[in-house]
Amino acid sequence: MLMPAEEVRITLRSLDGDEYPEVRLEFHREGRCYFVTFVSSPSKDGTYDKVGIKIDLNEDGMRDAQDIELLARLAQAAVPLLKVAP
Repeated sequence: MLMPAEEVRITLRSLDGDEYPEVRLEFHREGRCYFVTFVSSPSKDGTYDKVGIKIDLNEDGMRDAQDIELLARLAQAAVPLLKVAP
């Protein structure tokens, strides 16, 4: 039975001090955090495509490219919404 996250917390945090902060994604279910990962822009061009920890996010029984794509797309969408302009 698929039990999606009830809450997703998104935080931007620059671990290396550059203008492309890492995106911390926390997934919560039943009041508890069950998964945390970071998504980064290793090419430093604003494309967030490197996922730190892999999980079967869509709970289809496989940790695959679709899960990585979902995490990367979520991070990519969050950055312009949360990033403070210099």
